[in-house]
Amino acid sequence: MYSKPVAVPRIEDSYCKELKTNRRPIFVDQANYLREKGLGSICYFWETARIPIVLIGTYDPAEVFNTSSLTEDIRHN
Repeated sequence: MYSKPVAVPRIEDSYCKELKTNRRPIFVDQANYLREKGLGSICYFWETARIPIVLIGTYDPAEVFNTSSLTEDIRHN
């Protein structure tokens, strides 16, 4: 049967733990398909693991980043 879904914050924390141990940049191709929550996760990875993240594909991610309520704290730092 199906197992209980894991909460997104737990998955993000698990990824951050691995990224801190195995530091590598993240390249996101076709970043224009990221939705607000996906962009928020990418920002969380950067903020927590302090790794380089490259969004490739379009200018749209910059617009979403600059207007998203999920990235407001990061923009003000």
